[in-house]
Amino acid sequence: MTIVEQEGTYPLPEAQLDRFMFNIPLDYPSYAEELEVVRQTTTTTVADLKHIVTGKQILEFQQLIRKIPVSDNVLEYAVGMATKTRPNTERATQMVNEYISWGAGPRASQYLVLGAKCHAAIHGKYNRISKMSCSISLLRPSVTGSSGTSKRRRKGSMRRK
Repeated sequence: MTIVEQEGTYPLPEAQLDRFMFNIPLDYPSYAEELEVVRQTTTTTVADLKHIVTGKQILEFQQLIRKIPVSDNVLEYAVGMATKTRPNTERATQMVNEYISWGAGPRASQYLVLGAKCHAAIHGKYNRISKMSCSISLLRPSVTGSSGTSKRRRKGSMRRK
């Protein structure tokens, strides 16, 4: 695992971060897991990889997900979540205007709906957009520092605790 703070690795620019649908936090592997990683990657042994799905099947799954119907109130909920993160807009709260330097773009709304559709296809339940919001990478707006000039990203989403 590569740690961002190590020399030679750098965080992606903000313009490239919205290319990822999910933010999947990873922790260090356990001792046993790391031992196995090192064991497998420091020899000449070549892993015998087997295809689980084909590229054609992936495209078919993507089209299948897009065919799942969505009601207007679900679309409005997803767009509402994203638009509330945008400072100095009609839907922004005072807290957003004060502490957020930029919010989620339209891609976040799209990802919320697509993520919920995937969840519905796998679990048979569609009312899970709020569950998706914890993982959708674009719902992690840039937080303005106390001086109003810092624009570094912080962990977490727009959920209130």
